[in-house]
Amino acid sequence: MTRILLAVGVLLGASLPATAQDVDSGPKKGEKAPALKVYDATGENKEKTVDYVGLRKDKPTVYLFVGAGDDARGKLDRPMFRFIKGLDGVIEKDLEDAYAVVVFLTEDEDKTKDYLPLAQKSGQFEKTALASFKSRTGRRTGASTPTRT
Repeated sequence: MTRILLAVGVLLGASLPATAQDVDSGPKKGEKAPALKVYDATGENKEKTVDYVGLRKDKPTVYLFVGAGDDARGKLDRPMFRFIKGLDGVIEKDLEDAYAVVVFLTEDEDKTKDYLPLAQKSGQFEKTALASFKSRTGRRTGASTPTRT
């Protein structure tokens, strides 16, 4: 029994790194990131709709997308909040000129716009903007699709 569990553990351990390497994140090397127009609720461009990719240009920027949920918080649960807080701390301490933009994908942008300043007040983020993007949530896959305005 122990040998079987060990064998399964080894097989899973060997297959996970290969799977992780197959995940594409962001534009390919040498490609420019597409425009990212969002409502900035708390950041450098507070209470404005801006294109963060255009504004940040070649400055190091982390874009984090938080999926829509049943309320204005979306998927901002405690583990995600701690992750964002930790990311903000590392950027502030170790990465000169870097900035993070956390984009909340939401169906109810008004509620999210009201909620994000409260989240900022709680988190006291220094190098992170909390922004919203109106989207439709794909119920089956969890994927979001921009809405046309």
